[in-house]
Amino acid sequence: MSLSPERKALVEEFYASSDRADDSWLDMFTPDCVIDFSGVTARGTEQLRHMREVGAKVVQNRVHYLDDVWVCGRLPDTVLATGRIDQDRLADGAKIRGLEWVGRIEFAGEKISKYTIFVSFPPLEAKAISEIQFVPQ
Repeated sequence: MSLSPERKALVEEFYASSDRADDSWLDMFTPDCVIDFSGVTARGTEQLRHMREVGAKVVQNRVHYLDDVWVCGRLPDTVLATGRIDQDRLADGAKIRGLEWVGRIEFAGEKISKYTIFVSFPPLEAKAISEIQFVPQ
């Protein structure tokens, strides 16, 4: 099954919006969406908003480079994406360049219902990690 140009455009816009410092990224999700960010899970718009706010405190700049997108086997509403990310971390001053990632995006119509990202960032110093609450309790 091939990826439609419309779905590819949605994926491209998703990663472009995640690089912007506004809330347009949140508009791409269903209200009950689930994100699994390398083991940290957020459910629903408010937890996503909180995760985004925490990210703004940890990362100064980020740029996603989308390398490939394709339909996931026989699941027409699921796509896999691969790419690289550059980001400047505020928490420890690290300048991360070309870090590879894989994303699995499940769609409900034109909105994302589940997003799983597989990425392994260089570790933060223990002090910086202890000060971050990624998902509100």
